[in-house]
Amino acid sequence: MIKYSIRRQMTAIFIGLFSLILGLVLIINNAFLGHYYLSHKADDLIRTYNDVNAKLESGSLSDSDSVRDILTQLERANVDLVVVEMRSLRHLEKAIRV
Repeated sequence: MIKYSIRRQMTAIFIGLFSLILGLVLIINNAFLGHYYLSHKADDLIRTYNDVNAKLESGSLSDSDSVRDILTQLERANVDLVVVEMRSLRHLEKAIRV
């Protein structure tokens, strides 16, 4: 029977536990966090769209407090907002068709 030193045993135990924990974390992240992230990101996008749309329809989008509220919500949700004028969009559509 081969005797191993306590140092070698402790090293093997440490490496084994570290590998086991790292493997479990990777499995849990891949199995559950993708779905969690996508469902919450979709909720954030829908909520942000509804808020911006409501302020646009009420005409309060030119108010600086409304714009500040929207920007704060965008930062919290980590969402980017792109504003495009309809005239620019029509020119873009014509350029794409050519």
